[in-house]
Amino acid sequence: MNVLIVGARGAGKTTLIRRVLESLGRPVSGFETEKEGDQVHIYDAGAEHVPTEENLVGLCGETRGFPVKEGFDRYAPRILAPVKAGSVMIMDELGYLESSSELFCRAVLERLGGRGPVIAAVKDRDTAFLSSVRSHPGCRCFFITEENRDALYEEVLDFVKKTVPDNCSVMGRPGRGKTLKICFYKAFFSPYLHMEDAWCFLSATDGQEERCMAGWL
Repeated sequence: MNVLIVGARGAGKTTLIRRVLESLGRPVSGFETEKEGDQVHIYDAGAEHVPTEENLVGLCGETRGFPVKEGFDRYAPRILAPVKAGSVMIMDELGYLESSSELFCRAVLERLGGRGPVIAAVKDRDTAFLSSVRSHPGCRCFFITEENRDALYEEVLDFVKKTVPDNCSVMGRPGRGKTLKICFYKAFFSPYLHMEDAWCFLSATDGQEERCMAGWL
């Protein structure tokens, strides 16, 4: 089950997501948007924020923002790109500007219905796209306000830990000096999957070398 942190501007969506990710301690993929002056840019999560014309997705007026559709169109394929096994994808954030790009909206909804997990910050606005996100069967909404955000952190973290168990078993071959670690993640994925299906990653360690493979059991 994916997690949506829904709230108004300034409610603390991004801060809560960062706190949860820090507690989880897992690799992160996905994207972040940032307002810089009168412009909004989109970046890969964790990447250096260097504003360019290529990653420009919005312009800010005195009372409202204006989307740069071409920027969202360019970024859309990255949402569906393969991610590192065991990572958590963040979408920070999803708002009304994204509705200008059908490619971007389709990519987000497809990712939410695929192999997760996703934690997204979602503006509490009424657009067709945001309504589709909030009502997605693969998502659980948590509504954040300035008053409840501290308590909500514990609730979200508890939910994630319960629905994304990190059950690991370690197996080794005597005399080979190798350890094979198998980590299973079940309930955080698409609701269309059966519970007996599990995404896993196998990490074979031999000295300082580590090789990772991913697949279905």
